[in-house]
Amino acid sequence: MFSLLVTTISFTPAAAPTPPMGTTFSFLSGTWKMAITENGQEGGLYETWNFINDSLWQGRSYLVFGKDTTPTEAIRLIRRGVDIFYVPQVQNQNDGLPVEFIYRGFVDGGHMFENEGHDFPQRIYYAPVLPDSLNARIEGTVRGKLQMEKFNYTKVR
Repeated sequence: MFSLLVTTISFTPAAAPTPPMGTTFSFLSGTWKMAITENGQEGGLYETWNFINDSLWQGRSYLVFGKDTTPTEAIRLIRRGVDIFYVPQVQNQNDGLPVEFIYRGFVDGGHMFENEGHDFPQRIYYAPVLPDSLNARIEGTVRGKLQMEKFNYTKVR
């Protein structure tokens, strides 16, 4: 009697290498300002980003009008395994809890983070324009219509 042993080899493709966070997002480093006017008063919306290590960037956004500074958002870019997440936490939204957006790569002219299950936004983009210019936008569908907000920042430091 002749028997044949067949071995099945399972092949699972390796996950795509995750880009190094320090270099991929280095354009964020520093403080960025978008000039705004609210109720006739000149001010600015600021974002400040700091590289902590290759698994963490910390950011924050805040409004400045005259001598008044109001924090609006704490943000983290986190590497968890092979995935990178943009994690904003806004005081008066989502019960003050952080919301995760997964990094999808460079899409539509910017580094895109997505959370299809979030009410708004579902996508967040950051696009370096020049060493001293950064464009960001948030977008998503609200009541069946695409909504978008753009943020054009200039580097302060």
